[in-house]
Amino acid sequence: MDDVLLDTGCSATIFVTDEVEGIGLTIDRKKGKPKRMYGVGGESELCYEQTVNNIEIDNYKMDLFQFTSVA
Repeated sequence: MDDVLLDTGCSATIFVTDEVEGIGLTIDRKKGKPKRMYGVGGESELCYEQTVNNIEIDNYKMDLFQFTSVA
């Protein structure tokens, strides 16, 4: 994926489902859980949150990375 910004001060990292499927991250609806996310404007999105065993970005590897995906 190009041009990804991870805000380490955020409560969640949100990805678009179609984008992360291209790199092999898929939502497991049995292991994941639905989560309602709210933005600055107050509107909500239904997302799925799950933990990934590990993810590597450039040379940085993160274990047990929690991510949220929205359709």
